[in-house]
Amino acid sequence: MAITALGSVTPAQALRRQTAQPGDAIVATGWHGASRAGLELLLHPQAGQMLAAEARDRLICAHQYPRPRFDVLPYLEALTLEHPPAAMDSSDGLADAVLQLCRTSGVGARLDGAALPMPPELASWLASETTLEWTLYGGEDFELVLCLPEGAARSLVAALGHGAAIIGQITAGSEVTLSTPDGSSPEQTLTLTRGFQHF
Repeated sequence: MAITALGSVTPAQALRRQTAQPGDAIVATGWHGASRAGLELLLHPQAGQMLAAEARDRLICAHQYPRPRFDVLPYLEALTLEHPPAAMDSSDGLADAVLQLCRTSGVGARLDGAALPMPPELASWLASETTLEWTLYGGEDFELVLCLPEGAARSLVAALGHGAAIIGQITAGSEVTLSTPDGSSPEQTLTLTRGFQHF
């Protein structure tokens, strides 16, 4: 089944992928990896036995009932920006979204592994490597990834409360790197080959 949505938008309000600039902060809304965790619990009900019932329900709900982040748009529109933000959803994974934004904008990025929005429930269930993998490449979280000037990014995160985080910075060049959460390993270079690939 294929679904196509058609509509119209005022050009000044359109969010595109190609406007990220070096120095921009990268903001991610919500948790990433929650949908992948929910899928695991649905496929393997015996998994995650140490999770509280409420935590299991939250993760499964994240997979079965994703919520598009329309609530972010009024806050974004209220900002005074030096240039239009770059943005896309993270339905194919957080890493994929950052990589696609960078490729389209002709820039690179450095992500802070310690700042990635990992669901707290996963820490008691999974090895850190698996948690990181699901956070970066799990997909189906339908959150937003935005690139905008540092000051505006901080204002947006403050307005959204715990609903968003600054996870890195846009850089010159083309490489997208990730520092490990505990800083114990060299930076990783992220590539599109590890994420979901469309036909």
